[in-house]
Amino acid sequence: MYDYQNIRDQIFTDRGQRDYLRIWKHVEKMLAKTGAFRMKEIQDAPVSLGKNGGWYRMALVDRMVELGEIRELTPTGTSGQDRVFVTTKS
Repeated sequence: MYDYQNIRDQIFTDRGQRDYLRIWKHVEKMLAKTGAFRMKEIQDAPVSLGKNGGWYRMALVDRMVELGEIRELTPTGTSGQDRVFVTTKS
């Protein structure tokens, strides 16, 4: 089961920071194009993160939420791949 707190520390490694930037660039493109994105688009993103799986990708997005770069629109309990995000910038 996904637990952000258990994966979060991986983001603070050198590799994690590089992965965060790779995903952030993809997120920026999606937001510029459509104004929102689903977690499914991150799971399916053509972004190489090595052997790290879907929960790691989810954690990278949750870190963006934590930093206030994006915000989630979906209510608690929504399936992971169906979570929807928008920018916090106007």
